[in-house]
Amino acid sequence: MEIIDNISSIDIVAKQAVTIGNFDGFHKGHQEIASFTIRKASEHSLEPAVITFKPEGNTELLTTLKEKLVLFENAGFARSIILDAGSGFRSWSPGEFIEGFLIGKMNASYVVTGEDFRFGKDRSGTIRTFLEHTGISAVTVPLKEHLGLKISSTHIRNLLNSGNLDEVTRLLGREYSFSPTVIPGEGFARTTGFPTVNFFVPDEKLLPPGIYLAKAVLGDKRKPAAAGACFIGNRENGKEAKKEMYFLDYFPGLEKDIEKVLLLKRIREPRKFANHEELTAAIINDINKIKGLYNKL
Repeated sequence: MEIIDNISSIDIVAKQAVTIGNFDGFHKGHQEIASFTIRKASEHSLEPAVITFKPEGNTELLTTLKEKLVLFENAGFARSIILDAGSGFRSWSPGEFIEGFLIGKMNASYVVTGEDFRFGKDRSGTIRTFLEHTGISAVTVPLKEHLGLKISSTHIRNLLNSGNLDEVTRLLGREYSFSPTVIPGEGFARTTGFPTVNFFVPDEKLLPPGIYLAKAVLGDKRKPAAAGACFIGNRENGKEAKKEMYFLDYFPGLEKDIEKVLLLKRIREPRKFANHEELTAAIINDINKIKGLYNKL
């Protein structure tokens, strides 16, 4: 998949079928829009492309930009275009967005959006705006529902914060995960008898504090995922929140091959303990719970 993050470098010759959105989480509703776009691209001999936006500020995301691009590629898009605030796209009128960008630069002849899509300055453009322009067709895909509720990134964030990972998995169509960088730890976990692998994850990734049943997916696909207890701490005094994992069946070098960590069940929220003995007893209890739950999966 081609990735373009500089508007000035766009020089697309082939006609495009394009979809546009933040697509945070790339949940089942987003996947339906993606599938529709790719199908229409095939029917009309177009290349399927997705336009998304670079995250701004400290927004907690279901998917980082890097994770989202992997999902786009796996969905079958030929091209991803990333718009950031520096490109000035927020000041474009709806007409400039269509004529100058979608047609003039993207060479788009077919656009697919969700039914709540808005674009252009002050979000004044809607799907009806496309009817005012020739050379481009546009269609909306109704928002997908689950149990009578429209699937949205906001709803999934709320479910994640409440610890309802079963429902999060249903709405995403996959387990919630993060892609970590392994970092050195302080060595404290070894004093409890349960050594851990420590992770760095960008602050923009939403990881609610808690103790989780988790699985680490390894880069070597011949090896099974490695299960264990994942601890995600609270951010305190401006310091990075701890993220670490104890593996039920650790083997040397495992941490060097971790591709992503799947969060399957939240066991409890973090809490402080009066002494080392209480902490160790809680860890033993957590791990026994996790072993029991994992054996039932």
